[in-house]
Amino acid sequence: MSAIPAFETLDYREDDGVAWVTLDRPEVYNAFNATMQRELRTLWRALRRRDEVRCIVLTGAGDKAFCTGIDRNEALGDTSGDATVGEDGESVHVGAGETPFMFDDPGEISAPRPVTCGSP
Repeated sequence: MSAIPAFETLDYREDDGVAWVTLDRPEVYNAFNATMQRELRTLWRALRRRDEVRCIVLTGAGDKAFCTGIDRNEALGDTSGDATVGEDGESVHVGAGETPFMFDDPGEISAPRPVTCGSP
């Protein structure tokens, strides 16, 4: 059984085969920033090796919103165009431009499917 690391923007717990993943940035309505995107990618990959987890519930902290999408305050502040490189060597462009149309969709890594969690 591999250990799940501690995260800055996610809360993780397991209970009887169910993994509870909570987006934990309620002060910005759980909007995705670079850290959250990296942490979700790391978590989904770690869950691939946890056979004891049979179900994943994704939820958001706070009582106003599940997730409002990209954290535009962070993203629009980064005009360098530099990508964050994940542990697998793939680049993730969180905020690289002047409009929201210049960002990779955080939804691409917000669920296990794109990173092949589990068996086909």
